[in-house]
Amino acid sequence: MLVAIVAFGAALRIVRLHTTPPGLFFDEAANLFDITDILAGARPIYFPANNGREPFFFYWASLFALHWGVGPYAIRLAAAVIGTVTLPVTFFCAREFLLAWDKDRRWATWTALASTFILTITYVHLHYSRIGLRTITLPLFLALSFGFLVRGIRRDSWLALVASGLAGGVSIYTYISSRLAPALLVVPPVALARRGRFWWALRRVLVVASVWILVSVPLGIYTVLHAAEVQ
Repeated sequence: MLVAIVAFGAALRIVRLHTTPPGLFFDEAANLFDITDILAGARPIYFPANNGREPFFFYWASLFALHWGVGPYAIRLAAAVIGTVTLPVTFFCAREFLLAWDKDRRWATWTALASTFILTITYVHLHYSRIGLRTITLPLFLALSFGFLVRGIRRDSWLALVASGLAGGVSIYTYISSRLAPALLVVPPVALARRGRFWWALRRVLVVASVWILVSVPLGIYTVLHAAEVQ
């Protein structure tokens, strides 16, 4: 069922991508200039032009531009692939949350499948999966981060907690609103406080936060040194 949903979502995001949507959005054109610079050898950690932009999507899209050329199709295909990969990651994240709430695996699996299908046909996600903007990258890494966070707490897995911090740290390089995401790390300790596990959960969240911060350090240093450029 999950394979069928993801295949359907991929079709919605990729079919006729070379003609729909038509034209070239202004921000897509600005992104293509930066991708051209990357292909020419530039390796910035932040792109200050066009109000400032985080780098992950541009490096990702440059891989597609190597094959399809620096144009609308390449940058939109890069977004479409990210949007498609987000679908099974959403299933993973939703299922982990549901298993933490109720150990009924069958109920958790089918509900997570329903959540994934809803995202598949949600207009906003579909829209940003078919246009070459960096916005589409943020849901992928946040779903990975919080999915692994819940798994790490549910299974007491330090490996999953580190993976959560890594994905969360990478999210800082995707889109500006990622800066608000770490605030959600306060939820597990508060949620488990009623069970007397506040300090147990807090120690695990601190591991996630530490890795998250560590991965974010390069961009953080750039922000301090170039405060006028980072929006």
